[in-house]
Amino acid sequence: HELLKQVADIVLPNSGLYEYMLHTFDDNGGFLRTRYCWWDKPVNDYEKIKDIKLVLLTARSEIKPEQLTDKENTRAKLQLTYSEDFNGDTEWERQLGYCYCYIVDLKNKSYTLRIEEPLY
Repeated sequence: HELLKQVADIVLPNSGLYEYMLHTFDDNGGFLRTRYCWWDKPVNDYEKIKDIKLVLLTARSEIKPEQLTDKENTRAKLQLTYSEDFNGDTEWERQLGYCYCYIVDLKNKSYTLRIEEPLY
């Protein structure tokens, strides 16, 4: 959960992004993806990967605070790759329509947004 908090505080502080990720993500082994609904139970908490410096947060559209409050439907479609080896992942994610690529630098507490063309 610490990793999700760090990412939320960097990408969209004080927006509800942390709670949204905590209650909408499923762990798919190496990455997290939003479900179709909000769950009361948060995603499983794991020990943070040591010395992780970068994560990849991708979205189907720009992440906006108003998307994060609907508990009936998950309006912000997100994926978070927590493996630092995500070089080939942007192409795979673009095929799925996740074209807003937030490259989050945890060490420097900053991010770069790359908007890619979809591959479908």
